[in-house]
Amino acid sequence: MVAVAAAGSVPVVARRVDFPCSLLGFTPPPCNVQLTFLPLADHWILVGLSAPGRSAQLARWLQPHTRGEINVDPGLSPKILRARFETLPAPWARMLADVFVIFLELTPEGTASVFIEDSQERVDLFVASLQVDDKVSQRDVLPANESIELTARQLEVLALAVALGYYETPHKLNLREIAEKLKISVGGLSELLRRGESLIITHYIDSLSRSRWHEATDLGA
Repeated sequence: MVAVAAAGSVPVVARRVDFPCSLLGFTPPPCNVQLTFLPLADHWILVGLSAPGRSAQLARWLQPHTRGEINVDPGLSPKILRARFETLPAPWARMLADVFVIFLELTPEGTASVFIEDSQERVDLFVASLQVDDKVSQRDVLPANESIELTARQLEVLALAVALGYYETPHKLNLREIAEKLKISVGGLSELLRRGESLIITHYIDSLSRSRWHEATDLGA
């Protein structure tokens, strides 16, 4: 998805890039966490957003990366922490120099997802710098206020599958029965469903990540 910038400027793309968190020098965090990096006059502030009550664990996880102070927001179940860095670790600094990062999401399973808004050229160079054994992937991210665009055929097939109870537990019918009703092959039906489901699920997950981050920002993160 390309968002055309102002006249005379370079078009900007919104991308999500997924890769092992070790490529940025991170060990897997104790829980899901979203991070952003705020440059100040002579230092950086890393802001982290986690599930309520997990910030203290994240502070211990971050401690080896910085000699500066780490502050956890007050309250019974804090979910925001702030860490001071006089100098960022080299992999983080390179990432922030390469592309404009909205936020970074890490999981205990060792995955990292960075949400980027920058030129196509800079995004491609950043991805190329990370590429190791095909473990890095990227895809477009839709703006939060923009809906996904299914093809007419995808919508038709998904709507029929819902109407016939395919997504109920247990299934009311199987793929072969739907394929017979549509007079297409099981393989063709499976591909149509996978493509439609992929669009819906990835947009939903990305929207959840962004909404959590915007909520934290509204609360003063």
